Amino acid sequence: MGRSDRIGGDPWRWWGLGLALPALLLLMPGALRDPPAPTPDDPLAAAEPEATAQRLYDAGRWAAAADAGVAAATADGYGLAARAQLVAAGYGAGDETAQRRGLALALAAAEAALARDPDHGEGNLQAAAALGYRARFDAAPSDVRAARARIDRALAAHPRNAWAHAADAAWHAEVVLGAGSLIARVFFGASRKRARAAFARAADLAPDTVAVLFSEAQLRLRFARPADETRARALLGRIATLPPRDAFEALLKDHAAQVAAAWAAGGPDAARRALAPLLPFRGDG
Repeated sequence: MGRSDRIGGDPWRWWGLGLALPALLLLMPGALRDPPAPTPDDPLAAAEPEATAQRLYDAGRWAAAADAGVAAATADGYGLAARAQLVAAGYGAGDETAQRRGLALALAAAEAALARDPDHGEGNLQAAAALGYRARFDAAPSDVRAARARIDRALAAHPRNAWAHAADAAWHAEVVLGAGSLIARVFFGASRKRARAAFARAADLAPDTVAVLFSEAQLRLRFARPADETRARALLGRIATLPPRDAFEALLKDHAAQVAAAWAAGGPDAARRALAPLLPFRGDG
């Protein structure tokens, strides 16, 4: 499996997977700060721009990671740059204007990846993520459908990629939550049933990946149905036992702990209230 098939870090944490900071520092609220780009003697600097970009991303230095990814001028580099831009814009300080600017930069980087490799896994999924978040701001059905096309391309090219199935699940879930079951089914072909099936596939392919499991947990919690709530709480418990693999997963693990603590104190409604301000691209900074 090539690097373009190992869609990592966030997408995806996308549409609240949350898509996705120094690994320990980001456990603290308000700690999203981006240090300067690496100098040649920086311990995170590497001979190859792609390697530097990945190290910076893993450490939570989002803007610097995006710059290094663009400097690589490869499909993988641009894909990573798109991911880093989405995390920085979605979880960093900034109002809707700043978040929209980050979305535009992320989409441009993803499209640059796809210009070099139309089947690039991360390029397609980060493009889908950017389009999905933009659709949330603009209520644009065309962006919802364009995101669907990107996910379908990623699934066709990488059918055993957990991130592609997680994105598939998130698309169905977010469309249902945003439009309601009837409109989602009639106009977009989206449903909770398809979301659950894609969640199951993603979890089967990546059973120990915090980002994949938290994506499912938070979306099932938002479904607000008893069986989904049971599954969400089990996933939150599972996440508590897993070590984060990078700074983004450290952030998501902290979010999962906050939601689980609220659930223990006040039930699923309290958990949903705790979750809401943790989701990316809220538009309120």
